[in-house]
Amino acid sequence: MGKIKHNIGYISVFALFMILTQIPYLYAAWRSDQTAVFSGFLFNPLDGNTYLSKMRQGWEGQWLFELTYSPEKSQPAFLFVFYLLLGHLSRVFHLDLVLTYHLARFVASLALYAALKSFFEWYLGEKRRVEVALFWALSGAGMGWLV
Repeated sequence: MGKIKHNIGYISVFALFMILTQIPYLYAAWRSDQTAVFSGFLFNPLDGNTYLSKMRQGWEGQWLFELTYSPEKSQPAFLFVFYLLLGHLSRVFHLDLVLTYHLARFVASLALYAALKSFFEWYLGEKRRVEVALFWALSGAGMGWLV
């Protein structure tokens, strides 16, 4: 219980930043209708759609990636395993691919935040320095839409 109490401030700040970064995605999804479909990606949707394509291959049960955006025949390869795994998880848990992608983005963000916090505590030591470093790390990653 002491560790949770010690980290409640860090958890609250992380939650606030995650909520703020979700606002544009939620707004875009809310504004979509029959004439405009939101693909789930705001920045570089071309790459985002390739992630969904890779996840779709995993959803179909494949563990080897096949390049489907080329007329040339290519050999299936053990590449992009993370996205293939997300596709498998999406199928197993009956989740939409876009939702699975964003859930994975949230979990990866949480893991990065925890790793940065541990590193900053080890390297900087002083609590105030750790807080400032975490603030800059959080505000520099994914908050560009606020500017």
